[in-house]
Formats: sequence, structure tokens, C-alpha cells
Amino acid sequence: GVIIMLSAKNGNGGILYLSAAWVTCENRDNYLFFLLSMKAMGFNITDIPFMSDRGHFLAAVKYLEQHITRS
Repeated sequence: GVIIMLSAKNGNGGILYLSAAWVTCENRDNYLFFLLSMKAMGFNITDIPFMSDRGHFLAAVKYLEQHITRS
């Protein structure tokens, strides 16, 4: 498996680990699971910027933009 992680930098340049998921492989469906799990935990996934070089992640974000309305 692989670990998908969301992290951020704090004001001192340190890394904050915000969310993680251990999945079988990197694919769009597993990134959808990761993003929707974050949403279920209270993360506002529609209004925060994400940066990634992973095509599967970008495909998951595009899918969510097309299929889930902002609330």
C-alpha cells in the first residue's frame, strides 16, 4: 500500500501533518476517498488550496468539481 498525506507549513517553517490515509494504490478512487474523508472530518476541501504533482489527485479534484456542489 501507499500513504496519502496532507501537510502544511507553520509560521516557523515546520511541517504540520493534517491527514493521512493508507490505501492500496494511488488512483483516482483512493484520492476521492481521502478527500471525502477529510470533508467528513470537517475540513473545508472546497475553499483551501491544494498543490500536487499527482495526476490521480488532480483527477479526483476535477471529479469532485463536476459532481459535488458547493454548500
